[in-house]
Amino acid sequence: MKIHAYLLCFNEAKIIKPVLDYYSGFCSKIFIFDNLSTDSSVDIALSYPMVTVIPFDTNGKKNNAKHVCIKSEEYKKFSRIDGKFTEEIADWVICADMDEILYHPDLVGVLAKYKSLGITVPQV
Repeated sequence: MKIHAYLLCFNEAKIIKPVLDYYSGFCSKIFIFDNLSTDSSVDIALSYPMVTVIPFDTNGKKNNAKHVCIKSEEYKKFSRIDGKFTEEIADWVICADMDEILYHPDLVGVLAKYKSLGITVPQV
């Protein structure tokens, strides 16, 4: 089963390593949408082989509409057939801010069960 994570990032150097350590334990691809971080976030992210960094710019302002768009639409350009950055089609995608962790003691098992039941959008 292929799981991809999409994480929003802006100057997350203090937390990015444990977050990427967690998600890299079960995700085959991790896409970081980086809002032009000025700290070492991008360098840390790129030290993980399954990470692709995709820059975006909100001109230094918080832009909730852009964040919602990334979380609800952008993954469709990457983890589906003819995606831009992956030859791999995802069975599941996780879209979150860098400081959000989707946790279940058997997350991969639960997702496999949901897939077998035809559930495509689990309630979390």
